[in-house]
Amino acid sequence: MKKRGKVLVFNFWFIACGGCVKEIPELNKMVEHFKENSDIEFFAFTYDPKSHLVIFFRKTQFDFTIVPMARGIFYLYGVHQYPTTMIIDKSGKIAKIHKSIIDEDELEGLIQEIEKLLDE
Repeated sequence: MKKRGKVLVFNFWFIACGGCVKEIPELNKMVEHFKENSDIEFFAFTYDPKSHLVIFFRKTQFDFTIVPMARGIFYLYGVHQYPTTMIIDKSGKIAKIHKSIIDEDELEGLIQEIEKLLDE
């Protein structure tokens, strides 16, 4: 999943996690902010099956690339708290781990951190 030379934003979530669902609008704003930048990609890992996601996405838009049934990736990155968002720098190293709901106030700070990584 590592793509050298790009900043990656990983979100770990699942449908039954109220906080995970609550932060989706802020995560979508992050994607919108960087939509013209090809040096960043957004992935949302969930252990929900695709069939459940199809139903969920009828009512909720999530602009990340969704990776269903990704329990192995949760374990690989040691994620046990939800929601968790990770920012991976261009060299493939974890630059930031955010282990709570991203709200409107935190969004700007995360965007600024990502912009610094994109400039490196």
